[in-house]
Amino acid sequence: MGEILILLPEAVRDIADTYNWYEERRTGLGGEFIQEVEACFESILRHPERYAIVHESYRRALIRRFPYVVFYEHSGDTVTVYAVFHSSRDPMAWRVRLPLTPEEPGTPTCPLVSLEPAHYRSRKTAASGTPGPARTLPCNSFQRSADRQQ
Repeated sequence: MGEILILLPEAVRDIADTYNWYEERRTGLGGEFIQEVEACFESILRHPERYAIVHESYRRALIRRFPYVVFYEHSGDTVTVYAVFHSSRDPMAWRVRLPLTPEEPGTPTCPLVSLEPAHYRSRKTAASGTPGPARTLPCNSFQRSADRQQ
């Protein structure tokens, strides 16, 4: 079972951009999108190997109600999200975000932002083993581990 959720900064931008797009269409729809993304992340963390492998060790999970997919990798107790893409986008486009040569199997070499949904705060954090203080992004859903020290 995965306990640590890590999102690439590009995945955070994907989520924020999509949130803003849906909010411009109808107030509250962006929030509904975030709820479905969180539900997808929870499902991935509960059963990270449930979803199909689409490239090497990378998997794809569908987001309910919205035409978006989450591309991620599961290694040990860590789930790394590389992209949250609209399902009609070029399926090869998300692969440019993959690390070129991992230092260890499953360890991305690109800079990551570790994010943790507010309701996952009771889970261990990678650095200290204790949950950090809440800090929100524009989506009001995730906190940056780098901001925990402030």
